[in-house]
Amino acid sequence: MEKDIYLYTSGEKTNSQLRELGGWKNKKVLAFSPHADDLSIAAGGFLHMLSQGNKVQPVLGFTGWRGVNSGLAKEVAIAVREKEMMVEAKVLELQPPILLRLLSYENTDELSQDKDSLAVEEMINQEQPEIIFLPSQGDSQPRHRALTNYVRQAVQLCGLSVVMVYYETPWSLFAADQINLLVPLDKRVMVRKTKAIKAHMSQIARTDFAKISRTMLEYRALTIPEQIVGGFGSQTDLGKWMEVYQIRNYKEEQWASKE
Repeated sequence: MEKDIYLYTSGEKTNSQLRELGGWKNKKVLAFSPHADDLSIAAGGFLHMLSQGNKVQPVLGFTGWRGVNSGLAKEVAIAVREKEMMVEAKVLELQPPILLRLLSYENTDELSQDKDSLAVEEMINQEQPEIIFLPSQGDSQPRHRALTNYVRQAVQLCGLSVVMVYYETPWSLFAADQINLLVPLDKRVMVRKTKAIKAHMSQIARTDFAKISRTMLEYRALTIPEQIVGGFGSQTDLGKWMEVYQIRNYKEEQWASKE
């Protein structure tokens, strides 16, 4: 392998070709979600696993009220989506979410973006995280990409040295050579992740994100062991479901883990 590939498990699966990701206990984790359901879909399994021994703080960037297809008034739709994220947090055993309500969801003018950038910076400076979850830098969804840019800029301005955990979404999957962290999910974690996704009833009514997420996890579990672990033609069993990530140490800009 050209780079280290890390493995995070709850102890069930080990592999001599992968480096165990250790030392993630008693950490402050900020998990940024552009819209209310993005964390459960993209990273719900890993975040739940990390909640057992770390403080995992979800952060909602945008209200996403337009995603509620029911003709509800704006403020009512906002309340629906934020309540769904609060339920998600309880299911995944995370802290109650911080609700930023960033302005550039509706207004993309320079002033709104500057205010949003400052709001993210102030929050990160106050929270002083050691680990940050956020959408991948190449995410094609405009709000996902905007939130990632705000977070990266804030980390730089705050002078923090943090581990950045980039996650993939249904709209932007990683290429194989971008992945360096594998997180197999057991049945117990998978059930909890699915329940968290289904907490977003306003979104499930439109698109079956639970099915999409399950399909992504099964696809990764079937292909990644051969694609980037054992090599093509090999047989490596890492379970039925797998979340994949790209982790980097922001300050050093190198493949890294906190060990």
